Amino acid sequence: MDGISPAFGHDMNGGSMRENTQAPRRANPRSDGHASVVLGRSLRQVRIAAGLTLEGVAAGLGLSYQQVQKYERGINRISSVRLGRFAELCGTSPAEILMMAGLMTDGSGAEGREVPRDVVSMRLEMSLVSAFRAIRSESVRRSLVSLARQVADGQPAAEEE
Repeated sequence: MDGISPAFGHDMNGGSMRENTQAPRRANPRSDGHASVVLGRSLRQVRIAAGLTLEGVAAGLGLSYQQVQKYERGINRISSVRLGRFAELCGTSPAEILMMAGLMTDGSGAEGREVPRDVVSMRLEMSLVSAFRAIRSESVRRSLVSLARQVADGQPAAEEE
């Protein structure tokens, strides 16, 4: 025999011959895989761009900083209610965060927008959004959107009459 004593169910060295009957470990079902990781990265970018710490966001959400860290790493899924509160704390919208993560489109039929990758770009974008929201005049807001679209399209901005 190959060093096995079938009568006792042990090998000759005293080790058990029992097979591992435990089920293989599954991934955390709450992590929701890739989408949670991508969303978490966007949450972190938005938080940093807004100049907030993990502790600051955690306090605003009534959570531990470890829980916020788990959201940012994609270990735990963030609920839609918490995503809304997170976005509000950071001065943006849940839709913007989801579009940044590539998990939602802007309705133009495109597969999502190009995501700014660096924090400096994010800070500028957040600053622009914050300034835009502070403008009370609807006509000024429309003019700014028109100007931004023209600049983005590479066309010179037409002067308003």
